[in-house]
Amino acid sequence: KTDKYDRHLGYLWYYSTDTSNWQMFNETLISKGYARVGYIYSQKRHLDELYKAQDYAKSNKLNIWSVDGYVTDKGFDVEAYNSNTNTSSSDSSSSSNTVYANGGSSSSNKYHSTKNAHNMKGAIKMTEKEAKSKGYVPCGLCY
Repeated sequence: KTDKYDRHLGYLWYYSTDTSNWQMFNETLISKGYARVGYIYSQKRHLDELYKAQDYAKSNKLNIWSVDGYVTDKGFDVEAYNSNTNTSSSDSSSSSNTVYANGGSSSSNKYHSTKNAHNMKGAIKMTEKEAKSKGYVPCGLCY
């Protein structure tokens, strides 16, 4: 089966030498907080196990669940991640890093790791410290 984007979806199983048992890779990823449960159509065959794994990761604040508001029903909120993670502006090495801010007519307040990030035009080169002092925040995809 494929989804509306023509992606093939399925369950991947592997033999765990730790437990001497077959385990579902999808469930392993979810239980470690590397993914969230998502299903399409009426495919609910392993849904109970997957939600149980997700509840475990949530309650232990593992990986994607470690930042409040990051995981949403529609995917992930990068802005919640950026505002909740500790990006220390006092770190001298990061304050001298070169970054590129949107220039020209753009109303974006993001800075990026490269001058051509996201097809940006008219990038302004500056240090990360300068960008932050001018009100720019790091792009969630670049950083």
